[in-house]
Amino acid sequence: MNRGRRAFIATALLLLAVLGGAGLVFREAIRERWLIWKLEHGSLEQADKAAAELGRMGSVRAIDPLARRLGLAPSRPWTLETQTKALSALIAIASTRRADSLPYIEAALENNPREVSKDVLWQLARMARREVDHVCASFQVTHDTIWQVQLSPPLPSDDDPVRLLPSPGGE
Repeated sequence: MNRGRRAFIATALLLLAVLGGAGLVFREAIRERWLIWKLEHGSLEQADKAAAELGRMGSVRAIDPLARRLGLAPSRPWTLETQTKALSALIAIASTRRADSLPYIEAALENNPREVSKDVLWQLARMARREVDHVCASFQVTHDTIWQVQLSPPLPSDDDPVRLLPSPGGE
């Protein structure tokens, strides 16, 4: 094997090692961006799975896209389930990354036009600031459905902090 070919192979192997190392170092950031893209552009099923995974990761970059999902008009039957999954992810992020999540929550508050979303985000901001240890709030979603949000700590019987309850006047 001549000298030029050996130099080329050594350079190629070094480049592969560097790219592999960069992939290992940045894999979480790359995965986070991919999940945010799926949240914003994927199918409903992909977006719901992405929301859950972003909540488990504690992704502060996902706060604004998740908050926008709260602002969906409740005109379709799938909307409430999608909003519930987004809210669960937001609660997970705010409770695990309190100080880190606060600027993102405040930015989402400024960008979000729906009052339902603003109330939820305001409650999350209070929790992130540690102003309260326990927040329970109810938010009207449709004429016969209320979100009851148990932010911290969860009730002993609950795995998910978001429960859907019928309103007092509706069935």
